[in-house]
Amino acid sequence: SPVQKSIVAQPERDWRYVSFVLPLQYVEFSGTENKNNVSLNWAVLSNIPLHLFEIERSTDNQRFESMQTIPAKIQLGELNNFNGFDFIGNIAGDKVFYRLKVIAENGQVRYSNVILIRKTSNNMPVTIQPNPANDYCNIQFMAQKAGFMLLSIKDNLGKTVFSTKLNVQKGSNSTTLSGLSRFSSAVYNVVMQMEEDISSKKLIIQH
Repeated sequence: SPVQKSIVAQPERDWRYVSFVLPLQYVEFSGTENKNNVSLNWAVLSNIPLHLFEIERSTDNQRFESMQTIPAKIQLGELNNFNGFDFIGNIAGDKVFYRLKVIAENGQVRYSNVILIRKTSNNMPVTIQPNPANDYCNIQFMAQKAGFMLLSIKDNLGKTVFSTKLNVQKGSNSTTLSGLSRFSSAVYNVVMQMEEDISSKKLIIQH
């Protein structure tokens, strides 16, 4: 009788290879936002032991990064519910994407659906002049109350390239940013945050 051909070993441990995709019976991932605080909830049903949950975040739905890891202690064959939290007030833009990475004890991996969270608009009116700017710009803004404000400049990858703390008064305020010529010509985000109030404005630096 013919001899059964042996199976070739898996070339790499990657979720795109079917033999290493975690065979979850059920996984559901959802989230809600309130004043830039995101509540993430998920439920899983599995017949094999799990190791970790990784919450991954993206601002473009293309590049995801791990922002929280949670031990995956579950009851086998039962529906297990979990939750996590994330603050997105310091993220430029109004859209944030999340997905859940489920890792089993044997190394198998499964990704959940991707969910979209839209940030609540708590924006402060902001004007930047000149824009495009070369070496300096003046920023005018309105504050609801007196206090300290964090002003930061972020590049198109979300990396903070400059930050400073401002002592602002209730009502109209202005500040000047100088030395912009040390940054490369590009489009940046000026993010201004004062407690729950946040605003993001595009700044073009052009030499």
